[in-house]
This record gives sequence, C-alpha cells and structure tokens, in this order.
Amino acid sequence: MVSRPPISFDEFDILHFINKERKELGRPLTYDIEDIHKCEEAFNSGHTIAIRGMEFQLKSITAVVEGLANLFGQPSVGANLYLTPPDFRG
Repeated sequence: MVSRPPISFDEFDILHFINKERKELGRPLTYDIEDIHKCEEAFNSGHTIAIRGMEFQLKSITAVVEGLANLFGQPSVGANLYLTPPDFRG
C-alpha cells in the first residue's frame, strides 16, 4: 500500500498542488484559472473542495484502490480528495 503524509495547511497552495500533480501525470491538466481562484476563495471562506476520480490520476492511488478492491472483493473502488480548511468540518 502507498500513503502520503498529510498536507500542512500552513504550506497549502492550490496552484502549487495543481502544478505538481500536472508534472506527475505527464499530461496537461485542463482547468480555467478563474475557476481555480474561485475554488481558492471558497476554501478560504471555509468550504471543502472535493476532487473526484483520483484513482484515475495517479499510479500510487490506483495501486491503493486496486488493493482495497481485492481485499474487499469489489470490482472497483473510487478515491476522492477532500480539502477542508482548519477549524471547519467537511
């Protein structure tokens, strides 16, 4: 199984995250910069950001969900990423 350490909210920067993941994917991410800024504003206002379908984005996450699917006898397992600001509930 593969795990990653949690992201420190003091260091969290949505644009840095997207640029880093774009490099790992090896293909361009399609997004509108205005939408990214809207997400950042929503996050800073206390909203949770949900990124769905992570099992299709990174090989390390694909490995985890395939292992979970096998462990629980399921045909597939999905993985979502939720980013919630400190002191808020998502």
